[in-house]
Amino acid sequence: MTRDYKSMLGAKVLEFDSGDLLAMVSGIIVDPDSGMVEAFWVKPTTLPVKNAVLRVSEIVELKKNLYIKSEKVLAQAEDVIKINEILEDGRTFIGNAVQNEAGDSFGTCVNLTFDTGTYALKQVYSKRSILGLITLDERIFSYNNIVKVLPEMILVDDDGKKKESVMATTPEAAAG
Repeated sequence: MTRDYKSMLGAKVLEFDSGDLLAMVSGIIVDPDSGMVEAFWVKPTTLPVKNAVLRVSEIVELKKNLYIKSEKVLAQAEDVIKINEILEDGRTFIGNAVQNEAGDSFGTCVNLTFDTGTYALKQVYSKRSILGLITLDERIFSYNNIVKVLPEMILVDDDGKKKESVMATTPEAAAG
């Protein structure tokens, strides 16, 4: 099954056996080298910390909500070596510019889709807008079109422009 990052925001993190609410998903951590979702940022309801990380290896079940064994699997980012290395690296997906090798800009990355079985990225959604109010262009790029993730941009191959799927922005365009 495929899920998108935006639909995960605010998802409940529940204890598998009791169903008790332990946290809410507030972000995502993706390894820029492998394209794998490594963890989710969560806001714990039971721990006295503002933010914690939930590694995907600790997720027992992912449906509408995320189920984990206990709150003990929630950790501070600096306590998990791989997560800490990814964060210190400075290369991100969400909010990063998307551009091709020819220098054409496609806006910023606003969403991701990933496979819930493997946690591998499938697609990157970009959006170009004026002051975040007026959308000029929205595009979907396959993860396979990504050449490199840099601190300042996600670089897609030149063929990415030909292969992208342009999303319908109005009901009339979708119907038509």
